[in-house]
Amino acid sequence: MEWQPIETRPHGYNLTYLVVNKKGHVAAWIRGVIHNTAGTPSDWGNGDGITHWMPLPEPPNAALSGSHWRKT
Repeated sequence: MEWQPIETRPHGYNLTYLVVNKKGHVAAWIRGVIHNTAGTPSDWGNGDGITHWMPLPEPPNAALSGSHWRKT
């Protein structure tokens, strides 16, 4: 999957995808809210610093069982 220019991102309330800002920090965009783990809130602003987006990758082929992951 390739990063796409932010101008091409899908629009809608129930969408989840990845975004990257001008500093190269990656975060999840979940239902219109940026869930950042890198940088500070000012690095993300109101989405002004976002430059690209990408759909979420496919999840790994694993299932959660108790507190352990196992291949399915």
